[in-house]
Amino acid sequence: MDGSGRIVIPANIRRAAGVRAGQNLTISVFAESPNQVIEMRTIESAIAEAQAKMRKILKGRKVSAVDDLIAERRAEAMKEP
Repeated sequence: MDGSGRIVIPANIRRAAGVRAGQNLTISVFAESPNQVIEMRTIESAIAEAQAKMRKILKGRKVSAVDDLIAERRAEAMKEP
């Protein structure tokens, strides 16, 4: 780690992970595991995983999550004085 708090990731690990210079990453630490695990992911892969999970949750629904949210907000607005 340098004086600015930046972490240097060796080139062979960046290549293996498909990480490019300047790319944003998320880093998670899983301290509850027997051996502390650090997970490094690109923002794109984290978004793709979240989207896949939502597709699974919403599978077969005819109304989108956005439509549900809009309907909920409109119902709340109608209750306001």
